[in-house]
Amino acid sequence: MAIAAMGALTAALIQSDLLRALSGRAAGNRMALGELAQAVSLLPGQQALLLHSYDEAFRVVLYCMAALALGVALTAFALLGGIHAHDAAERPAH
Repeated sequence: MAIAAMGALTAALIQSDLLRALSGRAAGNRMALGELAQAVSLLPGQQALLLHSYDEAFRVVLYCMAALALGVALTAFALLGGIHAHDAAERPAH
């Protein structure tokens, strides 16, 4: 499910960039699937724009994944820290 969401986000980012410039929805779908040669054939002469859109979309996806990973790590740290503090308070002193 996460991979499908990443693919959908990547396709949406590429398409939004290309739609602003060229109306290239089909090319955006091809690029999100990693089919760069087919995307270039759909928009001949626009290879630089396609590669820029591809690069920018994956950069945004990478930042989103990093933020998500950081959020999960901080949440796990907070939850585990709370459990540890709770266990220490319940232990009898020797």
